[in-house]
Order: sequence, then C-alpha cells, then structure tokens
Amino acid sequence: MNQKFCKKCGSVSLYTELKGNQTGLYCSDCGAWIKWLNKNERRAFEHNQKLKNTKLIEDNTKIGEWVYGEFDIPHCSECGKEVLPCDISPYCPNCGAKMEG
Repeated sequence: MNQKFCKKCGSVSLYTELKGNQTGLYCSDCGAWIKWLNKNERRAFEHNQKLKNTKLIEDNTKIGEWVYGEFDIPHCSECGKEVLPCDISPYCPNCGAKMEG
C-alpha cells in the first residue's frame, strides 16, 4: 500500500471509520476525509496498523533502556533534530525527510 497522507495538513496519522457499508479514511490530526477505501485497501490499511501497533509494543519495552542511556539518541540527517526510537515512520517527524536504516 502506498503511503497515504492528508492533503489538508500533510499528516500521515490516519484512521478508518465505517459509514454505512463503506469505509472512509480520515486524518487523525485534523479530521479531514481522505478517501473511500475498497476492500483490498481497507484490508491492507488494517494489516499495516496491526504491524505498527506490534512494533510500538516492542519499542515501548526498549524505551526504559533508552531513557537510561543505553541507546544513543538518533538524529535526522537532514534537519538534525532528535528522532525518538518509538517513531516507526520511515520519514522524519520533524522535516519529513526519508530516514536511513
């Protein structure tokens, strides 16, 4: 599934909502409607969300170790700002640059 984003605010934080027999894709930040999803798109989006949730649970178990200094704080190569290890997007949350690794 290609990366969807909100055309209104640029956010990639999205959610689905059932409206009758259709599933709408909406922006989590501003609430804007993005598009109606077909069955395959809905299935792919929900699968992707499950994978992200699983990764968040795994990352959250590492945060305690990270806070106490076992991990170096990663920085974006473009803007230089810190990127928390729980950020699972392949893009920098600060400037949107593609992250390496």
